[in-house]
Amino acid sequence: MKTIFLFLIAFCVFSTSYAQRYSKPFIDCNAGIGLFPTFLKSNATAEKLPIQLSADYRLSKNFSLGLSFGQSVTTSSKYIRAYQNQVAWKTNFKTAGLRLAAHTNPVGNWHFYGGTYLGLGMPKIQILEGDAEKVKTALGFKESNNQLHITGFIGSRCSIKKRLGVYGEIGFGISLVNIGLSYRI
Repeated sequence: MKTIFLFLIAFCVFSTSYAQRYSKPFIDCNAGIGLFPTFLKSNATAEKLPIQLSADYRLSKNFSLGLSFGQSVTTSSKYIRAYQNQVAWKTNFKTAGLRLAAHTNPVGNWHFYGGTYLGLGMPKIQILEGDAEKVKTALGFKESNNQLHITGFIGSRCSIKKRLGVYGEIGFGISLVNIGLSYRI
């Protein structure tokens, strides 16, 4: 029910913003890296920095709709007292989804935005050390457990040149903090 409600809100916003078309539509293509993996709380070590790719189409002066893809690979370990054993696992987390954002009017070369991300999280967990069945039972792991998730983000973009910029975002997705390059088409 919650998903249907959010879809209806997104549809209304999209319809309204489409009716008020911005005179110069454009797409911001972003490529960034995550500074803090989402799995930081489990004392995870990033095997490779989280990466995020996104493209946001400006529907109107103050609204955009986009697509986003990301991947994070981390390793974690924990001592489980019940089994008196150290266990280790590798998480390959991918996400893909839609971004709906509201943008402020530019302030010099800067503009600020915030929005909602509706995505599909696709974790794949591989047990590296310890009895796989005991680890799955003790920690509640499933090898693959795809789930829809709704998160929020806030960010800013600074234009370096007419089409090139840098951006930064804070939110719960592939990483808690993302920074990167942005190119406007």
